[in-house]
Amino acid sequence: MADLNNETILYKDASRRTLGSLLQRYHDNDVFLKNMIERLHSFDSTLVIDNTLTSNLYVDGTNGNDANDGLTAGTALKTIQSAVDKVSGKVFLVPQVVNVAAGTYVEDVTLNNVLTKVRFQGVRGSGVPTVPSTVPKSLTNVTGGVEIINSNIQMYDFTIRGYKFIEYSHTSPPENISLAVLENSLFEGYGLDIEPTLLTGPNAFALYVKKSTASMNHCVIAGNRAGLYRTDVSSYVNLRNSKLSNLINNYSIAVVSSIVKMDKATYDNLDFNPLRPAWYNLQAGGQIFIEPFDVNKALTQETTPFSSSDPLMDGTAFPGITGKISDAGHRHPSNVYSEISNWTTQTSAANNSWNSVAYGNGLFVAVSSSGTGNRVMTSPDGINWTLQTSAADNNWYGVTYGNGLFVAVAQSGTGDHVMTSPDGINWTIRTPPADNQWNSVVYGNGLFVSVANTGIGNRVMTSPDGINWTIRTSAADNDWRSVVYGNGLFVAVAQSGTGDRVMTSPDGINWTLRTSAADNGWYSVAYAKGMFVAVGSSGSGNRVMTAESKVFMK
Repeated sequence: MADLNNETILYKDASRRTLGSLLQRYHDNDVFLKNMIERLHSFDSTLVIDNTLTSNLYVDGTNGNDANDGLTAGTALKTIQSAVDKVSGKVFLVPQVVNVAAGTYVEDVTLNNVLTKVRFQGVRGSGVPTVPSTVPKSLTNVTGGVEIINSNIQMYDFTIRGYKFIEYSHTSPPENISLAVLENSLFEGYGLDIEPTLLTGPNAFALYVKKSTASMNHCVIAGNRAGLYRTDVSSYVNLRNSKLSNLINNYSIAVVSSIVKMDKATYDNLDFNPLRPAWYNLQAGGQIFIEPFDVNKALTQETTPFSSSDPLMDGTAFPGITGKISDAGHRHPSNVYSEISNWTTQTSAANNSWNSVAYGNGLFVAVSSSGTGNRVMTSPDGINWTLQTSAADNNWYGVTYGNGLFVAVAQSGTGDHVMTSPDGINWTIRTPPADNQWNSVVYGNGLFVSVANTGIGNRVMTSPDGINWTIRTSAADNDWRSVVYGNGLFVAVAQSGTGDRVMTSPDGINWTLRTSAADNGWYSVAYAKGMFVAVGSSGSGNRVMTAESKVFMK
């Protein structure tokens, strides 16, 4: 069960945007929702609870009328904005869907303070699919711009051809922007075709994200000034299966103090002026991650002045700026995705009980809980393995690599449950703060974190260097089996506990219990592509659980 006090404090300290995510998370728990809303109302007396709407609103630009109630297709509203006005600034205990009929909507749309997550659903056609997906182009066309402020919004199957005149900074004049996601908004787009490139008249940016999170799946984002401009002030943008391009004398992305992740997305720089390359102005730690990576694309980083361009460097910052473009170590030809074909057995260096393997510094390293003086083996390629001398014959159950160091933890031993190695070959015993049964270790955010299945209130330990360790208070004395780091969060899973077999921490020090999907024996957890995935040793047809990871800005 969720902690109501923690959740309401989170709401108070963050913003109203948090409320929408809480309602989504606990929509099937009526008692919790009632209590939560009462508590939230004590923090914010302007909070409006509205139970008059059903789960659907309808908009029909041809047959609708804004004087209608919009509750049925026969009493549809005429404009999208009229539906927005009905859902803004209110809390709904049932999910809301605004169904927008096919047609052309000659209007600007402003979504401000939409607290509960609302999906605006357009109409899919049957014509040419939006590249690179099989989702057909939308028949619902907005000829104005869309501005989303402090809201939790989904938009599915819309064409956006227009723009709004939006001020994106206090020091710059307003710009023409087709879709703006601003000020603590949470946005999910699917099947969107955002192409102001097809307009005649002023140039426009296709997408602008500021202090917000935007996930774009199966979308076309093509501005005639820039595609994604800009991700600004601690934003996070995930482009999946989408096309991003710029057309006329400009650039595709400007990233300022934010992260852009491109996952199986295409990126084109058509008819560009060499003085305005594809990737421009990675400032204040802005980062772009691309997978699969197309090394043959004409990607350059522009510095000041515009006449100076530096070639793409994998994972390294460019001269004079702090940003970087990285493929996280994977370089593939265009349109080639990583796939696993068949597994092949390889000869291990010894028939020990090998429990964990890690990769770092060009070497695979595995550790074991059996063997005599040989409980480590290494391989440069995963095929040819060599035994190495372990620092002690302990039951080594976890190994990781980070900050230039391999670190292994053990379930057994006396004052020697940790060993480290800079090269995977020469190992040194390190003293843990407690002789618990340490099962797993991970490195993230400058910190090694290990979890155990024994101990009283001390089943977590951390170290900045793998050598000096400090006990941390675990969220519960569960049988913690695995820990991982991803998207700014440490996540641990357990074999024991009642509804609380997950705990999380943003810093590895302060931990919070989370509700597990089932009370299975969860043995391992991993993170990739915005998703935490855990597997268990017990349960009936449900031995996998997942949790989507999203970034929230305060």
